[in-house]
Amino acid sequence: MNSFEEKDLEQYTNEQKEAITSDNNLRIIACAGSGKTKTLVGKIKYLLENSKNPKIEPENIIAFTYTEKAANELKSRVVSKIDSKHGIAQMFVGTIHGWCLKVLQDYLFTKYQNYSVLSEIKLKLFVDKYYYTNGMVDLKHMKHGSDLWRFKHTNIFLNIIDIIREQGLIKITPEYIKDAIVKYEKSLTDKKYLDFTMLLTKTLDALNEDNELTKYIAKKIKYLIVDEYQDVNNIQNKLIKRICDISQCKIIVVGDDDQNIYKWRGSNNTYIRNFFKKDFKDIYLTKNFRSSEGIVVLASTLIENNEKRLPKNMESAGNQEYKRKDILFNQYANVDDEDKGIAKYIKDEVLGMPFYDEGLKSKNKKEPRGITYSDICILVRYKKRINSLTKVFDECGIDYITAGVTNLFEQKEIIASVGIFEYLNKLSKTAEKYIDQISSEINTEYKDILQKIINNTKKRQNKEKVNIEEGDYSKESILKILQEKLLSKLNDNENELLKFCENELFSKWEFINSKDFLINKLFEGEKRLITMLPFKGLFHGKIGLDNEFLNFDWEYNLQEIFQNFFEVTNFNEDSIQQNKTKSQVEIIFFNLGKFSQVINDYEEVNFTTTCPDKYLEYFLKFLEHGAKDYYEEGWVNNTFRTVNAVQIMTIHQAKGLEFPVVVIPGLNENFLPGSNMGGTSEIHFLPDDFKKPLEELKIDAKKEDERRLFYVAITRSQKYLFLSQAPVNKMAKKVSRFIKEMESPNILIDSNNTKIFPDDIKIKQQAKNDRNNLQLDFTTLSDYFYCPYKFKLVSLYGFCTPLNRRMGYGKSFHSALMEYHIRRGKEEVLTDVEINDIVDRQTYFPYQSDLLAGDLKNKLTKNLKSYHSDIKDSLRVEYVEQDIQYKINDDILIVGKVDLIKNEKNYNDFETVIVDFKTKVPKNNDDKEITDELTNNQLNLYAIGYKELTGENATSTQIFNLDYDNKDRNHNNPKLINNTQLEDLKIKIRDSVDSIKTSNFLKCNKPKYCDLCKYKSLCI
Repeated sequence: MNSFEEKDLEQYTNEQKEAITSDNNLRIIACAGSGKTKTLVGKIKYLLENSKNPKIEPENIIAFTYTEKAANELKSRVVSKIDSKHGIAQMFVGTIHGWCLKVLQDYLFTKYQNYSVLSEIKLKLFVDKYYYTNGMVDLKHMKHGSDLWRFKHTNIFLNIIDIIREQGLIKITPEYIKDAIVKYEKSLTDKKYLDFTMLLTKTLDALNEDNELTKYIAKKIKYLIVDEYQDVNNIQNKLIKRICDISQCKIIVVGDDDQNIYKWRGSNNTYIRNFFKKDFKDIYLTKNFRSSEGIVVLASTLIENNEKRLPKNMESAGNQEYKRKDILFNQYANVDDEDKGIAKYIKDEVLGMPFYDEGLKSKNKKEPRGITYSDICILVRYKKRINSLTKVFDECGIDYITAGVTNLFEQKEIIASVGIFEYLNKLSKTAEKYIDQISSEINTEYKDILQKIINNTKKRQNKEKVNIEEGDYSKESILKILQEKLLSKLNDNENELLKFCENELFSKWEFINSKDFLINKLFEGEKRLITMLPFKGLFHGKIGLDNEFLNFDWEYNLQEIFQNFFEVTNFNEDSIQQNKTKSQVEIIFFNLGKFSQVINDYEEVNFTTTCPDKYLEYFLKFLEHGAKDYYEEGWVNNTFRTVNAVQIMTIHQAKGLEFPVVVIPGLNENFLPGSNMGGTSEIHFLPDDFKKPLEELKIDAKKEDERRLFYVAITRSQKYLFLSQAPVNKMAKKVSRFIKEMESPNILIDSNNTKIFPDDIKIKQQAKNDRNNLQLDFTTLSDYFYCPYKFKLVSLYGFCTPLNRRMGYGKSFHSALMEYHIRRGKEEVLTDVEINDIVDRQTYFPYQSDLLAGDLKNKLTKNLKSYHSDIKDSLRVEYVEQDIQYKINDDILIVGKVDLIKNEKNYNDFETVIVDFKTKVPKNNDDKEITDELTNNQLNLYAIGYKELTGENATSTQIFNLDYDNKDRNHNNPKLINNTQLEDLKIKIRDSVDSIKTSNFLKCNKPKYCDLCKYKSLCI
């Protein structure tokens, strides 16, 4: 192993060197652009490779980051700098929430292994769905006693719940609110869900007990690194302190109190200013490598007006040259003039200006490139400032994208997509007038058959045998008759329905304007739109005898309808290319992919569980009242494709980013600094005892909080900064006080009516290649192996697979296997009763009826016992659900998780076998061939990852099929690892990643692949 040598420190400043080599607890105050991540990478490398620290292994270090993006960057850079150390995958680098989930599932697996965490949007959907039972109706307006309203006040309810739990206010909380919190959390845990706050509270509770988790922390953790420490909140700080108390580890916190801008989320820079450790060393990183001297002086002048801050003096490293006209402040007569002034600055001034990506002083300095659209970022305080600006950009032909702005549902393709479901809902209302008549006919004509079906259903529920003759009668046969009768009635009015469809749906898709898009196909053939009606919902509770009704297995798949629409109408990238640029077509598909995610979010919470006759109607209500405020446009935050366009975002969205050019409009009093928002808020639903703690979380609009926000905005700029102001209304008429605070350095210049940059110094515009630090999991990469265009549909555009009722079986089996293997790894002897207990704990089928869920559970139990019988005498567990990674180069990291790594006896030796479990048999030979090919690639990647994890070579790989009930079951015997195949796979991965980086997403055009592809409706 190479040790950390003195020459490794040559690239760092003296302060960075001290941070890297110090063995103290550290509080590192890192100013904007001061090389914080580089320093952390150096610190981790020093800990792992320094000969003075021979006992520090990757598993001894935890590194908390504020975002997953920051985690991926830190992890990739650590891996790129450390070549000789094995086991880097054992070091946790990620968010504090991610760590909590991991340790809960790894060490408290009997409680939490089969739980999922709801995203912010899915949580709102969940709360709206269980509005009457989750405690929301228990909270009343303190003044006039009104309820919290579903949709409108969902955010307020969730904020109240989070504030109380995260800020430690439970002691002053009235009993009725405590009861509401209990109801809320029970509604989640009943469905095997956690929210982000519960991750923290459950982990903190566990850390106050004697269990496997606290033993792991006490034994393994020697260093805890916390990035962006200024943004932690009360409960996060408690959890960090508890980890330190248990492990007695060294702690390194990194942050900048001047960059605390998430106070409204509960973050508090008091924790970094008053660090809880008594024996720590302060290190200040004050040299800014990002920005020019002008930017640094301007930002420092501003932030020094704050009183509650740690004293520091940021200085520029001079990486970017500062020239007098780089920083501008223009005032305009009105907002329209301001927007036009910004557009003129972009098109006529800054585009094509030379810029050095590596900086003037870099050893890797290259020739400059010309500024292009993607180098420019416009930062706004409020979202509403964007609308007029984008209108002017449209008129001027400036390409732009917006982030942090929920205007997805204003796009034409989304209005048209919503129209599909609006039309179906109106068609359902038309169909309802025939339901009673058809139901009466069926109940009379098929009376005897209905009785037999009901009797057979009861027998199956009681696990009684159904003879063949009786089994000929099924609910499906009745449903088919119902469908035919209803369609016959609707077809009698086909001309009227066609006209209705043309008015309500076809007109919304006219903007596509392509002869290859066959919208009229919706009324032709078997797949016409009226066959997509929710038949089971329409006849729910209508078919049966003597109050005994058929319970149709309810499954109305909105995702399937959405994607079938594309197939029927021949809607794909190729067919709509007419009259559109490639970029315009891609933007349409980015947004349609986002709408697919909207559907998926709704269905994951509501699929098969919402009242069947209201499922479609409730979806439309969600779109109208909730979704419009939740979703950004589809191309925002895409990992694999950089759009060459001006980026417009809120200042909060820009945290951690940098741009050659930054534009900040709207520098008015009551805009920036902003004014306190009026209207209904959390305080109106809480008693007086909460007023003081809530006031502490409130943004101080006129003073320090808003000044920090502006400071963050300014320090995103590397070289060019354009500030502007225009009167908006009486409330926002005056120039921001922050402009006046920055006048003393005499840096701001008014450029109105003046040519700033001569055209003869401009050079060819060229976008920066910034797809660095790319992290891919094998499942994502296998999509590219399968078909590059499938990768584009799923990973770029974000299209989702339709849900089905049987989802949950594979996850439940893997959860059960994880517990089984962990306990076998501890050499526990498991009985049939204990295996039954494992299955009881780890199974959950969210979309199944009780009857079918019971059948699946019995099947899982039987298969797990069969597996146990097969391997109980030979299994030696080495790793269970083990993270692995493989570094392609300094920028690309492939990650994965191995089901099982076991040691198998071969004569007198033990061989290492990497195992992947399957829970279903392929549909046919083509499916088996494709599945085996992908799985073998996956296992070979895991073999490469195992070598990086341990330094040892695995012996063989094995695909193990657990579907013992299937006569076609065929799990493979262990297969010896072929080093030539491993090298070939490395080449294949590198070639695939290179193709991804160059946007090579060709369709595979292989019939056996296409026939089995779940996304073929979007492709062919």
